[in-house]
Amino acid sequence: MAIPLVIRKPLRTVYRRVMADVLVARIGASTLDMDLLKRGRDMQALSRECFCWTTPHPTRWWEYPWILREVERRMEGVPLKAIDAGAGKSPMPVALQRLGFDTAIVDPNAQEVVGVHAGGEWDWTDYGKWGVKSIRAGMEEDKFEAGSLGVVVSVSVIEHVPADVRRAGLKAMSKSMASGGVMVLTIDLCVGTRKLWNRILDQEVEPLDIHGTAEDIILEAKAEGLHLEHQELCPVSTDKHDILGLVFVKE
Repeated sequence: MAIPLVIRKPLRTVYRRVMADVLVARIGASTLDMDLLKRGRDMQALSRECFCWTTPHPTRWWEYPWILREVERRMEGVPLKAIDAGAGKSPMPVALQRLGFDTAIVDPNAQEVVGVHAGGEWDWTDYGKWGVKSIRAGMEEDKFEAGSLGVVVSVSVIEHVPADVRRAGLKAMSKSMASGGVMVLTIDLCVGTRKLWNRILDQEVEPLDIHGTAEDIILEAKAEGLHLEHQELCPVSTDKHDILGLVFVKE
């Protein structure tokens, strides 16, 4: 009797699809927010459409739909121009483009800067095929006309850079935003604290006491004319991180 061959690649694909669905369902069970659950599934479908891939990082399936929903709630009356700072490989820039924003990403390619290859969502990505402009630069660089942006988003990026770069980034992004524009950030915190996660690709950025806290980001943003309108803690954590969402409006 012939022994059936094990078709490994399709089985791996099915396993990854099931695990991805489990991650989204976990967010739904934690929040009982059916709108967020649907949006998470939509973002997974978009990631598969664009990359044939979805990130296994569990909190992203709260961060992506939460950020997009906060943007949608505040997009009326703002210039339809958006950036994703430090996008890596993510469905977020494409989702913003499909919302009607003229979208760009700014990303210095952290793997190249740090000299560590992690792949996945850390991969620098050219989004040109989806109509999104891709700029190899840091968030602290002046790449956009003053007052031109309606929306700035960043998914767990700003805490991975040194405090002085973070402050320069907030200054540059605020300068580029129109009055009434919206900035939506998620940030990694050391679990159980308000301290900013101080590592990038497992390398320490700077000591925790220098790196700062969520309150430091809020005050630094305020100094640049960005008023905190809403903050929300992700209901799911990793073994190392809590995730905090912040929504700012430009004065």
